Formats: sequence, structure tokens, C-alpha cells
Amino acid sequence: MTPNKRDLKAFVRYDGSGRVVAGSLILRRKKPKVGKWTEIQGYQCCTDHTLTTTVATDLSALPVKMRFYCGGTLGSELLSSTGWTSTGWSGSYGAGFTHTTGNTTALSNTLAAVVEKKYVVSVTLSGAGSVGSVAVVFGGVSTTISTTGTTTINVTATGTGNLTVTPTSTFVRTVVVSIKEAASLVLTLTSTQSTATTVANLVTALNSTYPVLGTFSTTGGTNLTLVMTDLQKQAICSGEKTLSMTVTS
Repeated sequence: MTPNKRDLKAFVRYDGSGRVVAGSLILRRKKPKVGKWTEIQGYQCCTDHTLTTTVATDLSALPVKMRFYCGGTLGSELLSSTGWTSTGWSGSYGAGFTHTTGNTTALSNTLAAVVEKKYVVSVTLSGAGSVGSVAVVFGGVSTTISTTGTTTINVTATGTGNLTVTPTSTFVRTVVVSIKEAASLVLTLTSTQSTATTVANLVTALNSTYPVLGTFSTTGGTNLTLVMTDLQKQAICSGEKTLSMTVTS
């Protein structure tokens, strides 16, 4: 009797540079023992996902880094119980930090942002009291919050500033903070030549080198688009995936 393919698992293989090996997708019951294989979701169908980034018209200044964000997929939690300065606050990272009335010293963590990366900062305020607020700053982006419940802040870092939560003196609530990085695919472009390459040549090289990622195209000379399937997105968008390639002019 022919086995039901949905009983099989999907695996892709990565090379020594962390790249998905083109054509390596297989369906089998167990992960191969030889090589670096990763299980992916095998039976999602059939939505295309479009990822975009902007590249410079002059690509002579190498290396060029291109970052594609993965449509709402988030990495793991970046904060932990370490790195906190909580003078004038009581509590803990897990239970939340409660502000001492009259204190205006910021609650802070040493976690620093990376410029141009995207983060999702979730801030939950709980407890009694209807006055006062906190200013939450991360990566150069500031948001003031005064209402209870969870506020979600989408941050594209403009600086490397660490997390600070600065209260007004009348703020009397408990604060819980979560920071996760938006999953992304990073392509770093290098070249064997000193002269510039064109975006059209870049698209050709990307489609030739990384067909397993999807289909690259360009609009307006600076917008680079990657269209991938559910299966390709599952394989790539699981954190930050960094790949590199070489193109000629």
C-alpha cells in the first residue's frame, strides 16, 4: 500500500555558511543523520508571501546589506532577569516591577538595540491608580503610556539606546516589558570587482544563487522584492538568517 505523504516530515539541508542547499527539500519519516538538516512545516498551501527591501542605486560601496522582514514572525524573547537597574522600583522581571510613588528614576535594562532592526516591544501596566504615566524608550524610539493593559510598540531602531522606562512621580502601577526582534532574512552582497553592479544584475545573481528562497525582482530601480511560498517562509523566517553572495558588474 502506498504510504500517505502527510505521514512524512519535511526537511531542508543547510551548508557550512548557513544557506539552504538548493533542491535539498525531502519528505521522510526521520531526519537524516548525515549533514545539517532542519525540519520545516511540510503541508502549508498555497499562499505567496512578498518581502521587500530598499537598496541603493549605487552598489559600488561594498559590502551591501539587504534585510527582508518576515511578515510578523518574531524571534525569541530578548529580555531576561539580568541587566536590570531598578532603584525606586520593587519586584522582578518575571512578576513585574512596581513603581514607588514619588520616584522618578528610570527602570532600565542593558539590552541595546541595533540600528535599523525592527522590534516589537510589549508593555503591560497593571494595578490601581488612574494618574501618571511612563515613557518607554528603546532604540531611540519613545512612547508614553498611561493606561492599564498591554501596549504593543513597533520599533525600527534609529539608535543603539538601551531600554528605559521613566515614570512620572505619581505613577503607581506595575510594569512588565517584553522585547522581541522581527524575524528577517539578511543578504550581504560582496563583489570580486571594484566597480558598481546594477540592481538588475543583482536580481539576476540572487535568482541564480538562491532559487530556494523564492523569486527576486525589482521595481523603480531601488525596491527589491522577494516572493516566497509558505514552505520557503517556514524554512527561512525563524529568527535572523544571514546569507552572503558575490556578483560581478
